[in-house]
Amino acid sequence: MKKILIILLSLLACIVCYAKSGYISTISIDELEYFIPKNTYLCSDNSIVILCNAGYMDWEGWWNYGALIIKLDPQGNLLWQRGPYSFRDENNRASEAEQTSVHSRWSDYDYIIGTGIDSDDRVHFIMYKPQNYFTGSIDTNGTVITNEQKSFAVWHSYFSKAMRLPNGEILACGRISKTSAAVYHAAFFRMSALGDSLAANYYPTDLRYSADSTTGRGLVQKDDNSVYIACSLGSDDLSILHADLDGAIQSRYDISGFDLWHGMSMFCNSDSLMVFTIDENQSTILSTIDAVGNIHSYNIGSDLFSICSVAFGADHFVLLGGGYPFDKAILAKYDHKLENNWIENYDEITLQFAYHSPKHNLDILKIDSEACIYFVGTINYYDIAVAKLLPNGQVPNLDEVQVVASAPIIAYPNPMKDQLDIKLTQDDGAVVGENRIEIYNIKGQLVRSVQLSKGETQWDGKDKQGQNCPSGIYLLRVPGHAAVTKKICKSY
Repeated sequence: MKKILIILLSLLACIVCYAKSGYISTISIDELEYFIPKNTYLCSDNSIVILCNAGYMDWEGWWNYGALIIKLDPQGNLLWQRGPYSFRDENNRASEAEQTSVHSRWSDYDYIIGTGIDSDDRVHFIMYKPQNYFTGSIDTNGTVITNEQKSFAVWHSYFSKAMRLPNGEILACGRISKTSAAVYHAAFFRMSALGDSLAANYYPTDLRYSADSTTGRGLVQKDDNSVYIACSLGSDDLSILHADLDGAIQSRYDISGFDLWHGMSMFCNSDSLMVFTIDENQSTILSTIDAVGNIHSYNIGSDLFSICSVAFGADHFVLLGGGYPFDKAILAKYDHKLENNWIENYDEITLQFAYHSPKHNLDILKIDSEACIYFVGTINYYDIAVAKLLPNGQVPNLDEVQVVASAPIIAYPNPMKDQLDIKLTQDDGAVVGENRIEIYNIKGQLVRSVQLSKGETQWDGKDKQGQNCPSGIYLLRVPGHAAVTKKICKSY
């Protein structure tokens, strides 16, 4: 009997040691006003690195923009952050000249896009402005290396996707404008590891006029000599360009019924390209393009309002998208026979990043070797949410996960029409000692400041000039407390 008990205790110990664990972590960064996660990378120890475009407000009230990189350990704890200041300053801080300049100008924006992670867990990236860019990397300890700044040969360029080849070369897609008149073309770039241009190709709109939506949206490698580029070229179709590594088009495939405002994502395996879109009926459509160019389409469900990312495991794939309304996070798992295994809703996490929706084919969903699932979202608008889910899409011990405290601003009704009741409280119910609430529009512009009386006030939906504010998303904020924020919606 004693021997059996010892065996049972040993088995229990093994189960405890090797049981999969999950988490939902929230990261609050001082003065962060918005963030857009662009890429997530899993390291060899299942720590995670997240690359973001971020905006914050300095002590003078100027909006600042820059890259933000954070790393979490395997348990979801923040190890370090870099940014959102310019990475070219040796102290990783904005220079005095930068601090006193008007950072809201378009030419001062700094964006980041990841290109990949290598065997040493070093994450590689491109940082860019409309007319300049440089390549760089960051190691496991957060040490940044950047290369010489390069200039685009055109007026304005933007990267939406990038990838790093085994030889260190970089492929990217996005869009360009050849003149200041904002005539956009979808674009493909190939450059060296140091950022030197090796090839570029531009794809004009199908229309007789330039469409603001014209861009390269997705990029995956087909084989050693070619890629697939997903483009919006002005029409209602999603155009898939099969191109060589110089960007010369070999074949073009048009997927009809694509609604660009609901996003897309794609993945290429050894057999075919898989493209996920949302049609006009808000159904998720999987379109496949096989090795000889045949296109097949499958309706795989209608739970997602938008598509953000797709990730593939050994015998399954997972879609990350937003539900309606407010793009609350939804994950759906399918096997390779397109059978839906499960759908999980995470209402506390949204995929609304500032004034951006999740329609940018973001690379923020990953699956590890044990089929655990990682994704990035937002909680309370400003706080970064990172989730690690078990293969069944759930988190164990949800009472123990890290969650951000409830926002101390109460506002109702939400959505509002012409009157909003506002109350400022703390978690213990005591009224916060502040005498006003600031109201910002989604562009970060101060619309109105309203006085509090015993912690309560009302907003009539008008700006400081007495004009009715248009419908849309607005932010209520306590002055000097960026984390004390409430997002509300105004309708007509």
